[in-house]
Amino acid sequence: MLTDVTKLDDEQRRRILKKLVEKLGLAQTAKLLEIGRSTLYRYVNTNQNIPLEIVRKAADMLTPDELSDVIYGLKVVEVDATTALSVVIKAMKDEKFRNFFVSVLYQYLGEYLKNT
Repeated sequence: MLTDVTKLDDEQRRRILKKLVEKLGLAQTAKLLEIGRSTLYRYVNTNQNIPLEIVRKAADMLTPDELSDVIYGLKVVEVDATTALSVVIKAMKDEKFRNFFVSVLYQYLGEYLKNT
């Protein structure tokens, strides 16, 4: 289990199910989650409360990149050294961007940066 689903809000839980439906289709997702298709449809398309066990199962069927995209809105893309260097140069020249970039670095890599 990569994500503690108890800490997710209702919208994030719903997006996990939607992502799995996009990936596998409604029928296959319902079968794997061991629920009816109409129940799954209600979970995805209404404000009906989604049981935590269903969200756990669905989250386990997604890759870490897919979960990151769904939960945090961070889409993982391939980046080469030139792109990374361009971001650093932009941060050096643009104070607002630099503040944003450094805050994101510390938010997601702060512990790593401290240890390094």
